[in-house]
Amino acid sequence: MPILRRSCTNRSRAFIGSKPFANRVYWLATERLRVSNPELGFVSANNWDGVATVSAGLRTFWIQRSTAEVPEELGFQVDTTVKAITDLPALLRG
Repeated sequence: MPILRRSCTNRSRAFIGSKPFANRVYWLATERLRVSNPELGFVSANNWDGVATVSAGLRTFWIQRSTAEVPEELGFQVDTTVKAITDLPALLRG
């Protein structure tokens, strides 16, 4: 599964205020990598980035670094929450 890197996330910040979320930014990755949305994974330590990505139809992984971090209430939820990036390989294999 390809992983959308942080550079695309930085570009998305300019569009987050629009409704719906900035799906077109995340779709750029699917176009450039020539994969479908469900084939592309997005990993973030920021829940709101993951929520925006879910709205675009991508599979998302939120690295919840602390139990004090709570999910954003934006109408979507990330697909998978992990405690550390080291938890991802087992999930991606399965």
